[in-house]
Amino acid sequence: PPAARFAALSSWAGAYQEREGRPPRCWLDALCGDVSLRPHERPAHALAALADSSRMLVLAGPALADSLWAAALVHAWEALGRDVAAVEVAVAARPDDAAADAQLVTNLHAFSVMYARLAP
Repeated sequence: PPAARFAALSSWAGAYQEREGRPPRCWLDALCGDVSLRPHERPAHALAALADSSRMLVLAGPALADSLWAAALVHAWEALGRDVAAVEVAVAARPDDAAADAQLVTNLHAFSVMYARLAP
C-alpha cells in the first residue's frame, strides 16, 4: 500500500538524518526512472543509478516477494561490487498488522525466480 511505503520511507529518512546529521539524497526507481523507456531499456538506466549510489534501500512490502525487478536490482548491486552491508531493508506494512509482517517474511523465504513477475 502506498501509505505503508511512504511511512517506511519517512521512518528510514528520519533515522538516516539522525545518524548522518543530514537528510538523505535518494533516487527512487518508481519516481525517478524515465517512464518513456521501454521495458528492455530500464535495466541499463537502473545500473547507472546504482553505480552512482553508495547505499541501497529496499522497501519491503507485500509485492516484493513476487518482484523480479527488485531481485534483479539487488543482484545488480552485488554484481557491481557493492557491499551487501550497504543494503538496508525497511518493512512497508501497516504497523498494527503483525500478520502481514509474518506473511512478508514467509513470502520472502519462499521467493522463486520461476514465479516472479516483471513490474507493470
